[in-house]
Amino acid sequence: MAIEFQGPTEFESGTADSEIGTADKAKSVVSITVNADTGAAATLTVYDNNAASGTVLVILDALAGTANHLFFGDQGVYCANSVYADIGGSSANFTVTYREDK
Repeated sequence: MAIEFQGPTEFESGTADSEIGTADKAKSVVSITVNADTGAAATLTVYDNNAASGTVLVILDALAGTANHLFFGDQGVYCANSVYADIGGSSANFTVTYREDK
């Protein structure tokens, strides 16, 4: 199956659990970053789904006061069921870089 992507890479940042990009649309995740406040560590769980359930794409941790970044390559990792980010940790935030399927 050939996958065609719309235009440029997009990104979404947040501090709360959320579906990334257009709801219920397939995406290719290019990179993920999690940032932890100086007071507490953070954990970001990213799902191939529109909710915090189903197939886990990655679990990314950051120690207090640090950031952690994961790059999947230019083509990214295909997620057929949308992408959902579940963030844990006080004052933590994340950024997901992705392309949406046409």
